[in-house]
Amino acid sequence: MAVFIKKMFFTAMLGCFVYIAGVCLIGQLLPEYLIPNIVVKRETKSHTHNRLKEAKTVENIDILFIGSSYTYRGFDTRFYDTIGLRTFNLGTSGQTPVQTQLLLKKYLPKMNPKLVIMSVDPYLFMSDGVGASLGIIAADDVDFDVWGMAVRSRNFKVLNSTIYIGYRNLLNPDYAEDFDPDRVIEGNTYIKGGFVETRMRTYKSESVTLQTIKFRQDQVDAFSLLVKLLKSKGIDFVLIRTPVTENRYAGYTNIQEFNSLMTSSGKFIDLNHKANGFVDSLDFYDVDHLNQTGVIKFNKLTIDTLNLGNQPF
Repeated sequence: MAVFIKKMFFTAMLGCFVYIAGVCLIGQLLPEYLIPNIVVKRETKSHTHNRLKEAKTVENIDILFIGSSYTYRGFDTRFYDTIGLRTFNLGTSGQTPVQTQLLLKKYLPKMNPKLVIMSVDPYLFMSDGVGASLGIIAADDVDFDVWGMAVRSRNFKVLNSTIYIGYRNLLNPDYAEDFDPDRVIEGNTYIKGGFVETRMRTYKSESVTLQTIKFRQDQVDAFSLLVKLLKSKGIDFVLIRTPVTENRYAGYTNIQEFNSLMTSSGKFIDLNHKANGFVDSLDFYDVDHLNQTGVIKFNKLTIDTLNLGNQPF
């Protein structure tokens, strides 16, 4: 029996080695269009690579913004600079609670924020987070926590990409492009501090399909853990549902379930109400995201609502 177990162990180890070597070789030799299950390039318009590279240099701030593209396209760090607050925007594309938990675990100790402002949205609790994971894997160091996220995803594209990008970074630790705070990619300008300013354009109304929020248990569990993490460290936090267009906002049949989860977890503020002055045709560039006119309104509203100008940070 012991011999059989030993043979099975070595067979499994050999299989893992062959699989990992095969992924690395395929990723190295084949063009991207032939390997859809391996991400070999980073998505650049979101500037995740610039943001995470700058994040490694940030220490002891007043406010950390975190969440999906609602975050890095919504919270403009320049507004907070003007009132003397040190901030950083750690948003990434499609970031679900699973990725938020990963990023908080990695960057919270060094950034040591006095307040965390997290953008939340029903969609993110329904997402499998595959795209969000791939964006972070391609842009950041492949460390133990990233490996853990990849394994827990149970997704071959995430796992394969982690293997290949980890291999690529091992061969060339300086692969990441130099940080350039003024870089513009397809009209998306990276602003030092993590914000991305999008070229000015406006939104033309479109229909949005009504849907029921189907909460993924892995996302709910990750959200619960990241809330516990913040509370255990004594860090104040605010959950904000950032402005979206009217069609998007009214697009869920069971929004009260989402609101209940948020209010039971911490301080929750919904800044979508019409009374706040947002106009779809003036303040958005697509169904989800504010243009710079809307960003200006939103950040002034956030500062006033949270009374940040008078905080003793």
